[in-house]
Amino acid sequence: MIAIIADIVQSRKLPRREEIQARLASCLERVNQANPSSLASKFTITLGDEFQALFQTPLGLLQALDEISFGMYPVRLRYGIGLGEITTVIDPELSLGADGPAYWNAREAIQYVRRNDDYGRSNIHVVSGSEDEALAVVNELLKATAVISASWRLTQVEVMRGLLAENIWTPKFDQANVARKLKISDSTLTRRMASSGIKLYLRGRGVAEAALERIHQRYAQ
Repeated sequence: MIAIIADIVQSRKLPRREEIQARLASCLERVNQANPSSLASKFTITLGDEFQALFQTPLGLLQALDEISFGMYPVRLRYGIGLGEITTVIDPELSLGADGPAYWNAREAIQYVRRNDDYGRSNIHVVSGSEDEALAVVNELLKATAVISASWRLTQVEVMRGLLAENIWTPKFDQANVARKLKISDSTLTRRMASSGIKLYLRGRGVAEAALERIHQRYAQ
């Protein structure tokens, strides 16, 4: 299993916290509805600023996290991902009460992010509970792509939101069609793509997710 524990960065310092928490609840509900086959237990808010979920497979996981992150922009989130077993009964509707190595590792992962966030630019880490060179590479890819997106302006985030709205999570897509959906010119989209490194971001995340799936299959054997 793959457990996710996430929270809002410095949530107590944010204005209009109730509004932000309502936005988060709405965003998580959309992601839950979009991933019925991947989620073993739905994204659930466990505290005011913390939420968690349980995935059966890494496939679709990072895209789901992007849906949440860019849906909540400019509010910043961080994620701890844990690979391992769940030793208790799993409630598919609520990610509450379940326990086991997957959640222990996710808790260790988010604590790592809190201590090592690269000056606020890195927000994600994966822990499996054992030394794994392939997982170390995945973590470096995730860190590098997080640094890329940390500097995006709203117009660049809107491009990513537009791609996700069309269920596009690959660097290969019909750019003219995306420009039409965003109601901007092809040249404007090209400039935003070039300045943001979105295609590099998507390529890196895709490679990381594929590698994470191979690691997960190895652990599941």
